[in-house]
Amino acid sequence: MYYDHIAFITTNPDTGFHQAKIAHIAGSIGVSPDDITVHHFERHGEGADRGCFSSHYYLWNFIANEGFERTLILEYDGVFLKNVRPDRFEKFLEANPDWDAFFFGHRPIIWDERFVRKTDTPGIVRVATNDTHAYILSKRGAEKMASVNWYGKAVDISVRENTDVNFALFPMRAIQCGTFFSDSFFNGMSERNSQYIRYATQKPFNLLRAVSYLGFLVAVQPWIFLSSTWFSLTQKHP
Repeated sequence: MYYDHIAFITTNPDTGFHQAKIAHIAGSIGVSPDDITVHHFERHGEGADRGCFSSHYYLWNFIANEGFERTLILEYDGVFLKNVRPDRFEKFLEANPDWDAFFFGHRPIIWDERFVRKTDTPGIVRVATNDTHAYILSKRGAEKMASVNWYGKAVDISVRENTDVNFALFPMRAIQCGTFFSDSFFNGMSERNSQYIRYATQKPFNLLRAVSYLGFLVAVQPWIFLSSTWFSLTQKHP
């Protein structure tokens, strides 16, 4: 197996939910369900942001202590739009050994701290981004993050602010998706849109690139909504 460890994070104790999500994940990334470990955490008394940070912080230390080189971390509301196999990115990461995190899904938005930049490899972009629902963390990245204590920032912001060599699949292959019209549902749509908006408006600005990607984005809005709706209605949610 390409991954040293695959961690599924959830606060939901329902084993039926665990089994359904693991089956979806395993089929999407080409592993056995037995290869995926459920990391169940109790809800944190100081709120969701602190609780989410604490669960990832536990895993960062776990990865660093175990010496895992490549750990795939998945949150409870992550959904794969398409299958992802290591042959999509393995050679690229081997050629860039100082990487910290590699995102299957993320949210770059449109200001300078969050960006999407083209690399020489089609389908892979350099990013500074938010959202940690589906990402591979290297041992190097885990060691960095294990040294970061809670400082009032959500986990995705903390990862962006404390790592510096991150990449992602483009277009993304994993989004957040919860029940229909939930915050998680709309987060997933925002993630899918933001990757194109940020790519279109990157510096140095290129008018042709901007018009092409923004025009494409307008054209695919019905597909984004309908496909997100499909996953919302067919996936099991907590």
